[in-house]
Order: sequence, then structure tokens, then C-alpha cells
Amino acid sequence: MILDRRPLLTETYAQLWKQQAREDSPEVSRIQMAKHIINLISARDGDCTIVNIGAGPLPVERHVWNRLAQPSMKKLKQAFCQNGRYITMDLAPVPRRSLGNLPRNLPLIHVQADAASIPLPANSVDFVVANHSFDMV
Repeated sequence: MILDRRPLLTETYAQLWKQQAREDSPEVSRIQMAKHIINLISARDGDCTIVNIGAGPLPVERHVWNRLAQPSMKKLKQAFCQNGRYITMDLAPVPRRSLGNLPRNLPLIHVQADAASIPLPANSVDFVVANHSFDMV
């Protein structure tokens, strides 16, 4: 199943622009992005690969994991843990033990790389996040 990401991205950024007049907070955009990531995971029944370029200290991922930890998300969390991949990418090397209190069974992989040269095969990613990178520009 090929999912057209454009409507999802268009809606995400349309909502962010509407909110910007009221509140221009990176945390608000991270929470909104986490909600959209959950929707993508749900649309793919957990079988998807997500990459966060310039992940930094993983603020978006923490929101995603907190939402997946809710009892109503149990089946989706199980499906994603079995079939999905969440790849964080940053120039900094981040050992798994440094990822804090994120559950060990989540399909989280960290890749040390530059966004200008992403070391992943073509067509191997369903959704790309670069929220923390934009915060730093």
C-alpha cells in the first residue's frame, strides 16, 4: 500500500500556521507532529519506517512513545514494535543507553549521519521528520 503523505503534511503545517498567531512554541509543534506520526503508524497498521533527521534529544519521540503507552494504543504499539522502525538520525553519536527512559522494546534505531547524505536505501522510509533540525536553523 502506497500512502500519499502530502495531505498529511499539508494538514500538519496548515494547522501549525493557524496556531502560530496564538502560540509560537516548538513544544506545540512537537506535540502536533507526534499526533500525526501516530496517525501514520495507525494508517499503516504499525508497518512503517519513520526517520527523524536531526533528532537531537528526542523530544518528538518522547511524545510518540507517551501516546503509544496509553492503554487505548496497546494493539497499535504491539504492531509497531513487531513490524515498524523508528530511526533517529543526528551528527551526534547517541548510544541506546543514552536514550533515557524510552522502553527497550520499541523499534528505535539511532544512526549517526549528516542529512546531506542519508545512509538509507531508496524508498525505504515512509515518513521523515526534521522538527528539531528546524528549531536549530
